[in-house]
Order: sequence, then structure tokens, then C-alpha cells
Amino acid sequence: MAIERIDSVISSFIKKTETDSSDIFKLQALWKNMVGPVLAKHTQPATLYKKKLTIHVTENAAGFALRYEHPNLLTEIKNKLGVEITDIVIRAGSIQSDDAQG
Repeated sequence: MAIERIDSVISSFIKKTETDSSDIFKLQALWKNMVGPVLAKHTQPATLYKKKLTIHVTENAAGFALRYEHPNLLTEIKNKLGVEITDIVIRAGSIQSDDAQG
């Protein structure tokens, strides 16, 4: 195992984090168009890290609908954002309404 300099490790981490942050903001902006207004009202992409997308849902039915649409969602995200996601985690959580986002 090669030993890396700490500045190289930190720089690499920052670049990866910036990319993931940019991608999650883009995904949040497109979310309503991707899943539709009804589902978007109860779901929101929360984090994207190492090809793993975490989505917060406010209702179990919304989580079920996302699980059903999982394959289509992965394809649409890759096509629209050029981001390959290998795993989607659906969790109960709070979401920001359109009104709160501005």
C-alpha cells in the first residue's frame, strides 16, 4: 500500500466533495420534473456521496413509489446529469418545500 501525502489526500477529498455537492444541487433543481409534482411534494434528494444517493421522504407511500421507479430514476439521472449512481437509499426525513427554496 502506497503512502500518500496528506495535502494530496485532502485536495482529492475536496474535489470529490465539490463535485458531489454540485451534482446534488443540480438534481434537486431537476427533481420535480423527474418525479412529477405529486411525488416531489413528498420527496427530496438529500445527499450524494460516492455514487450513493440518499432521498428523504415524508410519507411511506412516496418511498414505495420511489422504490418502484428505482431503475427508471437511475437511468434518468444518468441521462440528464451524466452522473452514475449505484445505490439509492430512501429514508424518512424532512424536506424543503418549494416555498422555502425561494
